Amino acid sequence: MSSGTAKAFSKKFSELRCSRTFIICTVAIAVFVDMFLYSLIIPILPTLLTERAQVTSSKVQVALAGLLAAYNVAIVICAPISGYFADKWSNRKMPLLGGLFALAGATVLFTLSKNLGLLYLARILQGVSASIVWVVGLALLVDATGSEDIGSAMGWISLGLSLGDTCGPLISGVVYERAGHYAAFSVAFAVITVDIILRCLLLEPQSQDASTPEEVQPGQDSAPQSIESYVLEGRSNRSAEGVPQLSDNESGLEHRQEKDVPQGSFNIFKLLKYPDMLCSLWCIFMITVVLTGLEAVIPLHIELAFGWSSQGAGLIFVSLAIPIFLSPLIGMLSDRFGSRPLSAAGLLLATVFGPLLALIRSFSVGRVVLLVFFLVVIGLGISLVMTPEMAVISIFSNSKAKEKPNEFGPGGATAQCCALTTIATATAGSVGPLIAGTIQSISGWTATSIAVGAFAALGLVPVLLKATYDRSFSQPKAEDTATSSAETRDIDTTRAPMWGSK
Repeated sequence: MSSGTAKAFSKKFSELRCSRTFIICTVAIAVFVDMFLYSLIIPILPTLLTERAQVTSSKVQVALAGLLAAYNVAIVICAPISGYFADKWSNRKMPLLGGLFALAGATVLFTLSKNLGLLYLARILQGVSASIVWVVGLALLVDATGSEDIGSAMGWISLGLSLGDTCGPLISGVVYERAGHYAAFSVAFAVITVDIILRCLLLEPQSQDASTPEEVQPGQDSAPQSIESYVLEGRSNRSAEGVPQLSDNESGLEHRQEKDVPQGSFNIFKLLKYPDMLCSLWCIFMITVVLTGLEAVIPLHIELAFGWSSQGAGLIFVSLAIPIFLSPLIGMLSDRFGSRPLSAAGLLLATVFGPLLALIRSFSVGRVVLLVFFLVVIGLGISLVMTPEMAVISIFSNSKAKEKPNEFGPGGATAQCCALTTIATATAGSVGPLIAGTIQSISGWTATSIAVGAFAALGLVPVLLKATYDRSFSQPKAEDTATSSAETRDIDTTRAPMWGSK
């Protein structure tokens, strides 16, 4: 009896570990931890540079820019590599664990190092970890959810991203000021410990099925009876699409040509030939430029315009992240209505309300309320773009594989699609602050506000062009279909008497 109870508990626990809910939670927490540790360093970094790395005050800004560049360059370089190997290997769990250990190593370096070179190494390791988490984690998410519910799942990922980016600086600033250097980093290690436990508990049903195959009795249905048979429907579909079956009417030459496609092909450049992919990447790039540009200039502008401290400026900036809590709802709407209407609405909001930030030039209670309102609306626009477009890119290769089987090889290109998203956001993370900061220093706040709206408008243009093209291109097809149906009905009508006469 006890043995049977233990087996039942083990089975239920295994089902929980490979369930879709657990996988979504694990990936969302992994993204949260990644962004939490990245942003946790930001308030502490100037002090680390001056007091521990002995960097002079005149060179602190240069060092900060260099560390940010090192992080983003590491992401851009490692993301396509991570995507290639993630598509080539069937196991997603081990790369995720490897990325977490890289993140832990980076945190150790930040905690102990008293050398600028080691700080650069720590930021590079953070970039490597981020590329693995975003590429492999999102690919695992697609495997777990499939194409139908990817929007709602991506909403939880966006929520984890925003919470990590917001909570990191707030917690580290308070803890560092009140308890010191090591106390602040102890929070980081506590968060990493939780993440390690979850990633170790994560169980991929494919690997579990391989290790513990169920015996099938004669006459018994061979389909697996456990939850693993449908939890990762995306993974099974990806594998099924990648292994062509030779039908009776298929020539051997065609079959050999499909099989000759190498597993784990480097498909990133092939993905870029599709207008839909380019449109989604451009939307993500431009809206990230808007976000990171505002992150770079708003705190300083608030300090100068309102006379507030950096802490007050940082707190009012949190209003930009408030709409991120709607990301799960936005993801559900994306699953139901599609991504492009939501993306167009989000880019339009940023286009309209970005230039209105120019009205905030001096302190008053009304202007503070107005600024919060503008930032909330712009933040809503960012959420309306990021969540749906990330979902579209994540399942792009699976969608194309249904139209053109074996287009991306047996391993597919899900992880490499996620790599393109990571590259776009990392590149925009470098470009946005640079452009916005330059405009702010040369032309002032009004020009910067107008530029924010212009960036969003540039993202909106291809969305509108693509929608116009699709509508005009699909109209003739609809007419042709109607004509063809009418002709078919005419033919059937003329043939009816012939069959009747027989």
